[in-house]
Amino acid sequence: MIGVEPAGANALAMSLSKSYRVRLSAVDAFADGVAVKQVGKETFRLCQKVVDGVVLVDKSEISAAIKDVYNQTRSILDLAGAVAVAGAKAYSTRYGIKVAMVSTMPHDLPLVTPREWTRHFAISLGNTTDLRLL
Repeated sequence: MIGVEPAGANALAMSLSKSYRVRLSAVDAFADGVAVKQVGKETFRLCQKVVDGVVLVDKSEISAAIKDVYNQTRSILDLAGAVAVAGAKAYSTRYGIKVAMVSTMPHDLPLVTPREWTRHFAISLGNTTDLRLL
């Protein structure tokens, strides 16, 4: 499993590399939904067991992910969601492999049909310029 963080808020990556929870003195709040100074105790414990690495993405990669998804779906990602897409794209680019990701379920799932859920929340990446919704 690969984690993704904004480069300016990399508490998990730093903590995993040092094998203890690091507290950052400051974070870039561009993607404020995932910008934390310190990873939670239980989150860190679980990540130590299951995360194989962390991809860091910058603001331009996050912004490009928003644009890519918008161009494909006419849906606008929030910044935290765009971090996940940017990370999948970056990992695919860096390692030349296909990546698949599924985001969390929407809070209003009963109001969303299965096709809409798949359209908005299941993303498949082929090559680095190929962002497709399943």
